[in-house]
Amino acid sequence: TDVHGVIDEVHQLLRHSVDRRIEIITDCQATSPVIMSDPAQLQNALLNLGVNARDAMPDGGTLTFATRNIVLTKQDCLYLPYEIETGQHLEITVTDTGMGMDVSTREKIFEPLFTTKTVGKGTGLGLAAVYGFVKNHKGSIEVNSTSGVGTTFTLLLPSTELQATDEGAGKYEKAIVPGQGHVLVIDDEDEVRAFT
Repeated sequence: TDVHGVIDEVHQLLRHSVDRRIEIITDCQATSPVIMSDPAQLQNALLNLGVNARDAMPDGGTLTFATRNIVLTKQDCLYLPYEIETGQHLEITVTDTGMGMDVSTREKIFEPLFTTKTVGKGTGLGLAAVYGFVKNHKGSIEVNSTSGVGTTFTLLLPSTELQATDEGAGKYEKAIVPGQGHVLVIDDEDEVRAFT
């Protein structure tokens, strides 16, 4: 999966569903932005981070998606909070200039069903899903946040020298049978439903 392509898609989706006072910036500096992943899972993880950032900036602000390539040594891996292998990695950061979080909130954010939002505004599953995605891809995720300043999520995912591919897409196209019916879209975000 070409991470830069997925970030472009997420940028377009968010651009149509966030407050106009929120500026979305992409700073994709990675020269090797390919990881072994399902693009839909990556998109879902980045959308969850983007929606949380939006909610943290009710009065507007800046949301930044950035990438860079890094090489992790054994020493680097010792200081990371999760088991991660040495070698080439893609670092993805998602930064907002929102309300930030205190220490007690930061310690719980990846717990399923934990949410700081009011009833009906969040399920507490978004960041748990992001955490699950990162762990399933043998990666690492860290959060740095200061109340009143903003939050940065840093994802480290093993990168690959393989080329991103659409291989397999044709297999599904051949299996499509024309017909008619209905499509039901379910999402707890009004803006996402309207855009979809």
